[in-house]
Amino acid sequence: MHIIKNSYAKVNITLRVTGIRNDGYHDMYSLFYRINASEKLHISNSVMDYDVVNSPGMLIDGENIIAKALRIAREYDQNIPFLNISIYKTIPPGMGLGGGSGNAGAILDFVGAKLPLDVVSKIGADVPFFIKDYEAAIVSGIGDKIEPVRKLQLNIAVIIPKWTNSTENAYKLLDMYWLDLGGYPLDEKAAKEELIEIHSLLASNKFVGLLPNDFTPILLEVNALYEKFFRIFNDTGAIAWGISGSGASVFVLYPDDKLPSLFLDKIRIFDEFIDKVIMP
Repeated sequence: MHIIKNSYAKVNITLRVTGIRNDGYHDMYSLFYRINASEKLHISNSVMDYDVVNSPGMLIDGENIIAKALRIAREYDQNIPFLNISIYKTIPPGMGLGGGSGNAGAILDFVGAKLPLDVVSKIGADVPFFIKDYEAAIVSGIGDKIEPVRKLQLNIAVIIPKWTNSTENAYKLLDMYWLDLGGYPLDEKAAKEELIEIHSLLASNKFVGLLPNDFTPILLEVNALYEKFFRIFNDTGAIAWGISGSGASVFVLYPDDKLPSLFLDKIRIFDEFIDKVIMP
């Protein structure tokens, strides 16, 4: 057996953290938008009595999220065979695009795992979204509450920079920043109202500008390039832009009748800081 399985990523069009649970997990309210990042899993039967997971050109340190997903899936179905999996990555870690979670979602779909969403969310907060066949959804709780919404008919471009952000460190900074200010800015009800309004505006090709993400104020303080990217987006006719997840990637949305060719020309002045631009 040798199977090639596509693996998706996501962009957080909006992202609000609405609180910290007693177990240490963060509750969120976010609009997820699936993107094709051209990542692929090459899957075959393992000749060992364990899973073999590797990624050509990338060192895997500790238990990879795919191995974790398979380990947890076997707690519910011991008939899942051991697999040999090669991950062909296009998105580096630390981009806020859920590339690793997309890999985990792809392997769970491949083995036909039937897991409760609250269990899947413990593999990774983004993983439940990827086991659903949704192109866009409102994701809340710890990632285990998913409500599909209409996909936005917009052109999207994602900038993969040459710097990365550690998710664990980003959440530590997030907690310190907002708790020093008295708490996170929106509760779940207010975050839901905000998201619904933004989705309606974007669906009508209305201008929104910088999209809400509770990580953004922190990241703007540590890297001036984000503001420069945003200025180019605004000057080239974009209707919305933002940082995805806990960073480091940024994305921009253009109306469906507008090609972002001018954006591509202008962004070249930052080529030394950009790994690639994805236009799924």
